[in-house]
Amino acid sequence: MMKEVPLETIRKAAHMLANRGARWHFHILTPNCAFNVRPQYAFVFEDLENNSNLVHYSDKLEHNLGQELAPLLHGSKILQKEQIDGKPGPSEDTKRIVERAKELRTQGIEWHHHLLFPGCQYNKNTPLYTLVFEDPEEKTMIQNITDKEPTNDLKLIERLFYAQQ
Repeated sequence: MMKEVPLETIRKAAHMLANRGARWHFHILTPNCAFNVRPQYAFVFEDLENNSNLVHYSDKLEHNLGQELAPLLHGSKILQKEQIDGKPGPSEDTKRIVERAKELRTQGIEWHHHLLFPGCQYNKNTPLYTLVFEDPEEKTMIQNITDKEPTNDLKLIERLFYAQQ
C-alpha cells in the first residue's frame, strides 16, 4: 500500500536514505503506465529498508526531481555521456529500447522506462534486476533481466528519458 504525500516529502526521504546508504529507489509513472492505478503522473518512492511506499500524483511529469534523485540512486555519472565501467556497449535488448525511444521522441510520443530493483513491488523477477521499456504506441514492453544493476544500459536510457520535454 502506498501513502500519498507531497513531492517534497519524497525528496527529503530520498536524500535521508541516500545519506545513510539505505536501499531505496523511485519510479516515474505516466498516466498510461502498466503499473499506474490512476490516470495521472505518479512519482513513486520505495523505501526497501522500512518496507514503505510513498506516492505523489500530479498532472505533470516530475522530471526535475527524477534528475535530482537519479545520481543519488545510480551514481553521480548516470546522466553523463561517458561509460561508467568501460564495458563495450549496451546489451541487445537495450539497443532495441534506445532505437525505439529515439523513434518515439522523433514522433513526439512520450515514453518511459523502469529499473525494477530486487525487492521492488513491481518486479516479478526478484532477486534479479529488470529493466523495462513501455512502448505506448505498440502497447508492448521490452525487458532486460540481469543479475546486477545494468548501469551502462540504464545510463543510455536515462539520458534519452530526461531529454524529453
